[in-house]
Amino acid sequence: MGVPSKFFIDLERGELCALDRFLERSGSFLNAAVLQTSSPLLSSALQSMQQNVRHAVKQLEQDALMNEVSVAMQLLQEQADAAAQAFRKLTVSELDLMLEDEEVSNDASLALWKILDVIGPVEVRL
Repeated sequence: MGVPSKFFIDLERGELCALDRFLERSGSFLNAAVLQTSSPLLSSALQSMQQNVRHAVKQLEQDALMNEVSVAMQLLQEQADAAAQAFRKLTVSELDLMLEDEEVSNDASLALWKILDVIGPVEVRL
């Protein structure tokens, strides 16, 4: 196992709430639909991210004027790689299906792009 890396992601209120909803629903969906296999590294990465996101959501709930929050996350390199691989394979239509709301799906997509920008270079395929 590698050394944990701590990083910060700046998210707006809508992105944070959408990411929370995504992480709540994503574990079984990503393993079944995207990876076709169960990944302990991905599961542990999602759980770690969800704990940090829930903490940030509580911060936002306490301060109604706060519109953006910096979410501290800590993942092992192997966890970050597993999450980046799964997030890259996720399609917009899969996000829409999982989250059942186009606006939430858009916000979650933005949050995932911000995370990918930090944990693994975003690959754009044309």
